[in-house]
Amino acid sequence: LIKLDSRGKIIEEKLVLAQLIQRDDLLKVQPGETIPTDGRIIDGVTSCDESLITGESMPVDKTVGAQVIGGTKNLDGLII
Repeated sequence: LIKLDSRGKIIEEKLVLAQLIQRDDLLKVQPGETIPTDGRIIDGVTSCDESLITGESMPVDKTVGAQVIGGTKNLDGLII
């Protein structure tokens, strides 16, 4: 869980249980981590492995504004 300042810089970061995530929380997902919940990317670019959900074996590119699916894997970029 993170907080951003008015310029979009991270000013606070803390680890929370997935069960405590609430709507409008900002989450930082590192490369290799599982995306904990459905959401939308507000910063960063990555590829996601959505094969567990969609069956598609090819990674899906994601950029700002893209929707991400909880339970899928963030492959190669830091996203918020």
